[in-house]
Amino acid sequence: RAIGVLWNADRRREMDSLVRVVERRRASLTPFERAYLGYLKISLRDDQPKLLDAVQRMRLAAPGSDFVKYLEANSLNLTGRTRAALAVLEHMDPAGGALRGRLYYYAYLYVALHGCGYRERTLGAMRRGRVQYPDRILLIEMQAMALAAMGRGSELIALLDSVASRGDDLGIGPISIATNAIYEARAHDQKNMVERVGAWLVPRVRPGVAVAGLTPQRRANALAALQDWQALAALADSATRRSPDDAVMLGSLGLAAAKLGDRARALDADRRLSALNPLSYESPEPPIIARALIAAALGEKARAASLLRTLSAAGWNQELWHTHPLFELLRGYAPFEALLVPSG
Repeated sequence: RAIGVLWNADRRREMDSLVRVVERRRASLTPFERAYLGYLKISLRDDQPKLLDAVQRMRLAAPGSDFVKYLEANSLNLTGRTRAALAVLEHMDPAGGALRGRLYYYAYLYVALHGCGYRERTLGAMRRGRVQYPDRILLIEMQAMALAAMGRGSELIALLDSVASRGDDLGIGPISIATNAIYEARAHDQKNMVERVGAWLVPRVRPGVAVAGLTPQRRANALAALQDWQALAALADSATRRSPDDAVMLGSLGLAAAKLGDRARALDADRRLSALNPLSYESPEPPIIARALIAAALGEKARAASLLRTLSAAGWNQELWHTHPLFELLRGYAPFEALLVPSG
């Protein structure tokens, strides 16, 4: 259970250390605990194709378990099978039994509904989630993205105002909510929404403005969403001088350089990324995504899609591409669009 808590908090190094401790006591574990440990170890390796096999072993150890179904839905989402995930989730009671207190039920439900294209149902589900968890900012973020997709500007701005002074919860804060809302609005061609949320966000991420919990990576994401390439280039250049192997900031540097017409600088960022483990999760995103981002920004769509297919073959499915700069750069390009289609 402690390993699972660390996983939810994205504290991978501590999780890895605890897994090693538990492995030494494997003989004292129940069959279900051994199966769950296997699932967590696969999650730690980001070996997504094997997750469903691990879930099957858990199901054999605990037939009928809602907790196992909950993990199955997540695994289905991660492998692009959002329709199958939705079929599992819709027959579960998020307020009862093993799911009581499991906030991420609604995250899994959002991914499944969003992946199937159900906008109204997505918004309704997130509103129900907020009744159950009124103070959790994760539900507010997903409600905001649903509103953005539907172009409901007044409701979204009111929601952003209501959390403007909130601190982070599970790594989510007001700036990241607004950033993702802009991407989601743009993905659904809600141009007026992009302008309204942008006007809310700009004064909060302007260079020199101090915002509690606003990391360089989050500021970079916001500047990319606002398409302020000059500010993004300056921020990313400074950040990569301090942390040369920061894949997210190297990707931001390459993106900004490409948008500013500095091809040589963009290619240099790509070269630096190529020296890193392409599927490493030491940063919030594996370096291969940053390389795909730079390729797309340079107009090399075939190379970008090829990199993303490599990522997909490794079992990594980005279920929320709408909130990533890659979506806008590769939108309409058939090889990329093929990666977005639910596989089941």
